[in-house]
Amino acid sequence: MGRRPPRTGRQPRRTGDGPVRPCAAPTDHRPPQNPGFTLTVAYADGTAVGFGYAFPCSADYWFGPALAAHVPQAACRQRLMGLCELAVRPPWQSQGIGRRLHHALLEAINPQWSSLLALPSNRRGQDLYARLGYAYAGPYRNSPDGSEFDLLLLHVAAATRV
Repeated sequence: MGRRPPRTGRQPRRTGDGPVRPCAAPTDHRPPQNPGFTLTVAYADGTAVGFGYAFPCSADYWFGPALAAHVPQAACRQRLMGLCELAVRPPWQSQGIGRRLHHALLEAINPQWSSLLALPSNRRGQDLYARLGYAYAGPYRNSPDGSEFDLLLLHVAAATRV
């Protein structure tokens, strides 16, 4: 896809309360090529059970010229978050952890819009993204013969009013 920042070997700090704690990565955990990179991790009994990472980006970078014409113009002009990964281990799914990780990313990055790429066949992920307020914005391929993904888009202000 070419949109994910590189991973680093540093461990995020653990914060929050309760058995599952979403946390933001320390400031020095941000790769220089993607300023604002944010990682959230959910823990249970000291074990990571889910994570998500995202970063603020431009519409040109995230959508590319071909798709930018097909998304709402406000999404191209206002602060955009590219959500790269959101994953919860199967035994911990359907407990609100993905929603809490997503919320922590929105709080940390403070975008007006959020976008992600999802495999059309990922029904559990698609269901979660729909519950979070994401809508289908169009098909996405990173190359002519590459796999097709669903480009999903969330207007954050509208979603928080629901």
